[in-house]
Amino acid sequence: MLWSKCTFYLLDKINENALVLVTEDRLADPQEVWQGLLLIRAYEMLRPNGIYMVPIIAPLNDETLPAGIPQLSQVLGIEEAPTTYPKLYVINAREGTAVEYPGPLDDISMISPELLMLWSRRTILYQDIKYIKTKVNELNDDFEGDAQQAVDYVEVLKQLKEELKIVKKVHDEVKEALK
Repeated sequence: MLWSKCTFYLLDKINENALVLVTEDRLADPQEVWQGLLLIRAYEMLRPNGIYMVPIIAPLNDETLPAGIPQLSQVLGIEEAPTTYPKLYVINAREGTAVEYPGPLDDISMISPELLMLWSRRTILYQDIKYIKTKVNELNDDFEGDAQQAVDYVEVLKQLKEELKIVKKVHDEVKEALK
């Protein structure tokens, strides 16, 4: 998907997370670059597992965007254009944060759809766990807070930590296999 009113709406109003491939120029077809195919394949692997992330392939700044749609650079919090392209990010819509993929994207043998899928999920889980911990602490600080809500948050936190443990293990195995 290109960066558009629809993709902005999914992030801003529906709070869908996103996998973003930033390209130097607008692509007519995401499959023009192998990194685009990689992103699409990772997206296809996430959906059957009930994990929804909007795939976005677009340049940081696009003069053709309609009024009211922020530039992708604003959403990603990027003030200075990268010196190399493409760049890959995961956006946590609830937190309004973007994290850049830590490895290079110039060698197809060093990254796989599985690794990208696991990295993006792991990144979102870390952020969600931090968010839930903050909410639990806020409820604990508010003695008149909803006790059931605190219990629910703790249960969600427990589930997220379990999932993170599994995702980290598989992520490390896939990363090692690519070496």
